[in-house]
Amino acid sequence: MRKRVVWAVFGVAVCAVLILLTQRLRRLGIGGHRGQPLSLKKVL
Repeated sequence: MRKRVVWAVFGVAVCAVLILLTQRLRRLGIGGHRGQPLSLKKVL
């Protein structure tokens, strides 16, 4: 049972990180189109 709880918490954490990353990428894309390639390289 403990393993299931750990996997559930891990899955929620991964989803939260993905949502935060997508929000940041959207802000960078909307904020400045000039530095888009550089910002993407820094993130990756």
